[in-house]
Amino acid sequence: MITCADPYACSSQIFRNGTRALIDCPSVDHVFACSRVAPESGNGFTGLGFDLTDEGSIRDAVQLMGHRRPLNMVFVATGVLNPAGAGPEKRWKDLSPEALGHMFAVNTAGPALIAKHTLDHLARDRKSVFCALSARVGSIEDNHLGGWHAYRASKAALNM
Repeated sequence: MITCADPYACSSQIFRNGTRALIDCPSVDHVFACSRVAPESGNGFTGLGFDLTDEGSIRDAVQLMGHRRPLNMVFVATGVLNPAGAGPEKRWKDLSPEALGHMFAVNTAGPALIAKHTLDHLARDRKSVFCALSARVGSIEDNHLGGWHAYRASKAALNM
């Protein structure tokens, strides 16, 4: 299962470098490509759409994958940087509760809900991986650039 804005681009990068580094899987026979809008299905891909802020849509998408269990890898590369083009907060005065709430819903709660609904579907008889990508700007220690408060806080929370 690959969840990101462009699951085809993500999967091609993952498989170009070989899956053996991540999981004990000599070949990949099927990929569930998940995004806001269901990607096209075909050629070993099943496109599924769900909303990271809607647990029911995540649960429903995972249930559709149930017949292809177990999953070898769940790769989550989701996130929002600028909700509705708001831009990064350069000062604390620029922070709004709406933007902060949206950032946490998408960047932190969304990946956690994907974990909640997929972990029971991971292979138990061989190595399997759940991976949620964060961002360097999500580092609490490395804050040389400053700003980006809502994004930084939501990605730091994902790292927890």
